[in-house]
Formats: sequence, C-alpha cells, structure tokens
Amino acid sequence: MEKIKRIEPFHLRKDREYEPFLQFILKILKEIDPIFHFENTVVSEDRIDKPYVSLKTIKKIGTTNQGIEIIIEELYEQVAYDIAIERIIVRPYGLNVDLKIEIESTRDTTDQPYLELRLIGDEIVNNYILKLFTQQFQQIPLDNEKLKRELLILNTMIKRRQWYTVETRAKAILDNFPEHPQALLALAIARAAQGDLEKGEFYLSKVLEYQPENCDALYNLGVIYEQRAEYQKAMRLLQKSLVLKPKNHVVLWKLGQVKEAIGEIRDALNAYQEAMKTTPNPESKIFTSTDFRKEAKEAIQRLMK
Repeated sequence: MEKIKRIEPFHLRKDREYEPFLQFILKILKEIDPIFHFENTVVSEDRIDKPYVSLKTIKKIGTTNQGIEIIIEELYEQVAYDIAIERIIVRPYGLNVDLKIEIESTRDTTDQPYLELRLIGDEIVNNYILKLFTQQFQQIPLDNEKLKRELLILNTMIKRRQWYTVETRAKAILDNFPEHPQALLALAIARAAQGDLEKGEFYLSKVLEYQPENCDALYNLGVIYEQRAEYQKAMRLLQKSLVLKPKNHVVLWKLGQVKEAIGEIRDALNAYQEAMKTTPNPESKIFTSTDFRKEAKEAIQRLMK
C-alpha cells in the first residue's frame, strides 16, 4: 500500500542538503530492517550535464548491493541560467524487507519548497514511519522569541543580497504572522531585486496598509516607480519618507536621481548635496550597508559643469 506525506511549505530546506534525510532513513532501517548494514563509502557518482539546461548527480553510498542512493537534480532558468528548480531524492536500495521508502526535497522559484515522503509497504509500518517523519520535519510554529531571532537573520540576509534565503525565511515568518510588516517588506525587496516589480509593489502596498508611515516601504515603493519611469509617484513617496526620517542618506540620493530625471536640476543638486552631508544610517535595518556618497559626489560634479 502506498502512503505519501508532504510538508509544504518546507522553509527549513537548504540547497544540496541531503544529510538529514539520509540519517532519518538510516534510523528507520535500524528498526525496520535490522539486517541492513550501511557502509559510509561512495560506491559510484555519475553526472549527467546538459549545459545551460540541467545537471543531475546520482551518488550511491554503501556497497554495490546495499546502501543509499542520492539524486540531486538542478534545472536552469533559460535567461539568467540561475537554478530554477532543485530536487533532492534520497532512497535506500537492497533492503531485506518488503518496503520502498523515498524522501524528496524540492524547491521551485515559482512555488513553495516542499518535503515529501513516499512509502510502499505494510500499512502498520508505513503509518509508523509517517508519524516519525512528521515529528522530525514538521515545522514548529514561531513564538515571539524565535520571531525576534528570525527577523535579525532576515535583515542580515537582505544586506548580503541572498534573495532566495530572504524569501524562504520571510515566508516562514508569514506562515505564523500573516500580516507581519517586516517580513512583507523583506519579501517585497527580494522580489523587486530579482526584477519582479509587480510582486514587489503588491507586498509593499500591504506593508503600507498596516504601517502607512513605514519609511523603508515608502522608499522601496518609490524605487519601483522610479524604475518604471513614474517619476511623480516616486517623488511623492520619497518625499514622504524624508518627512518621517529627514537625514536618510539613501532616500536623499534616490530623490536626487528622480529630480534629475524630470529636469529639476537645482533640486537634484540640493538633494545630492544633502546626501553628501549624511552617512548611511547605522540604525536602519534595511540600508546600513549602502553608501552612495561617492555617486553623490560624482553627480554633483556632473551637474555643476
């Protein structure tokens, strides 16, 4: 009898990580198939490489007749050649009992990451394995203390521009706190940074529904409008952000760019000069690592000619 258990979204997922699934299967086999003997030796490793399309690695650990097979498959996005889909499959071979067990961990840039257990065997055994699988891998809801830690990690990932990790962690927070402004803001920044301005705008609008005076959301939405050449909308949002935080270096720099784009050179020059007087706000959660003083100086020199 076949049993399938899927955990979705599985936000604890890491690319190319199979060790937790291998260890889970070995733990199960100690009870279900005590004759099974695992040797931690790589028997074979094959690569099927289709340049710019996919890469599939099939590795067997154990012996020729008995062990664990690990498959890692990467499918590439056809424009940027980034990994669009990554799939990991871990399954034993050469068992001494009538059981088929397979764990799949998959992430797709267009969908939620998931973890799936597939079983074929005795129903009582299947139900026992399903219970252990759920206990080990089902995510525990975030409490307020864990939330604080997750938000700190989230901000670090934003500064490092690790957008897949930002999205994964932001979605995990939103699973527990669906209207959390900081998680929505992080998700918006990650989507917009990867060129998805529509989703970025959607999430930023949600942030501003809950926090109309969130200056970071106002700034980022202003950046989206600036990228679309909707300069009047961009200018209004940036100016509103500056009312809330007047000495914001990055917003002043961006306002200078918008003013220059619409031909208001004197105002643009003034914004660049103000940006030169302020340093990146060390208390800002989003912009700490961004310093546009060099660019502002070059813009001033250009406009003064």
